[in-house]
Amino acid sequence: MKTIIQTPTPNFEESRNFYEKIGFEIHTSSDKTFVYSNGITIELNKDRFSRAGIKCFGTNWEAFLSDNGLSDKATKMKNGYLITSPAGCCVYLEDAIEHLPQSDTKPLIGTYGGFSLETNQIEESIGFWENFGYKQTMGNLEHGWEALSNEEGFSISLMKHQCCPHLFFNPSVSFFNGKENMTIIEGVRTANIDITEEISHFNPDGIVDNIIIRDPGGLGFFIFSD
Repeated sequence: MKTIIQTPTPNFEESRNFYEKIGFEIHTSSDKTFVYSNGITIELNKDRFSRAGIKCFGTNWEAFLSDNGLSDKATKMKNGYLITSPAGCCVYLEDAIEHLPQSDTKPLIGTYGGFSLETNQIEESIGFWENFGYKQTMGNLEHGWEALSNEEGFSISLMKHQCCPHLFFNPSVSFFNGKENMTIIEGVRTANIDITEEISHFNPDGIVDNIIIRDPGGLGFFIFSD
């Protein structure tokens, strides 16, 4: 099941410029624009009714919804269906997508780690994503989070409410950079990218070693050491 991220845009040029600044490549086909880098593809959706979330591409969604007992939770859309996860994330189910280019280029913000959601219904959330073929890969509920991946390697991290001592935007995407994160943060500053939150909570010396930024449509980006 091909899965990409969607972000709305209040101003297309601002969104395009944001992604160019953080080192994403741009691909436009027909009326759609995608930004992408190593491991991540995001559609910039100019539809004023679009919302941040993910798009899943497959066939016979009507049967899928019926088989998984989700028909009454889905809304028919022009290009497929819309369903909302227990975390409140929009999941768009569409029938087809053209081939998208791939990139091995790492963006300015580092190594993509996955799609992140915070929820106060984590067990229900796990069950929801299991309907889509996701299986646990890391974490456990005792520690307040769990990561799941599908067959294509798209990863979703579910975090319990009040597990993270920083701002959390639902949804967000995570980038994990280890010891390189301080250098990457300096690169973000040099590129004059607005920082939404500077985080020193995890550093014993009170040094800012993690940051959060947001795109113009409100999608969060966690730029963390781990």
